[in-house]
Amino acid sequence: MLTMKKYLPLVYKVITILLAVIFIRQGVEQILLTEHIIEEYAPSGLPNYMFQLMGVGKILAAIAIISGVFIAFKKNIKWVVEWAYAGLFFILTGALVAHIVIGWEMGHLVSIPIIMALLLFSAHYWRNKK
Repeated sequence: MLTMKKYLPLVYKVITILLAVIFIRQGVEQILLTEHIIEEYAPSGLPNYMFQLMGVGKILAAIAIISGVFIAFKKNIKWVVEWAYAGLFFILTGALVAHIVIGWEMGHLVSIPIIMALLLFSAHYWRNKK
């Protein structure tokens, strides 16, 4: 009988790679200040350099979580991946709150909690894998 436990490592890798691609794409858009980013975030009132700074953070965090999939870290360096997961979660939490305050429609907000749930799964599995 096949169980889900057998497929968890594959699901973890696919979800983590998908998350890394999402965050790298967003980070590049934010660093380059694409028209989409400027239009979407203009109501927030934040200066453009803040989006570029967040873009750099997203790319670095994505590299850290993707390295957690393929590299077995020693105990003294595992904190890098843990902080990357935490940083991405804080960015997503801030994005959710900011978008609610700006007044986005609820239909547009659905993706943020889904990405947060996938991020929590990836972080939990990474932390507990043997």
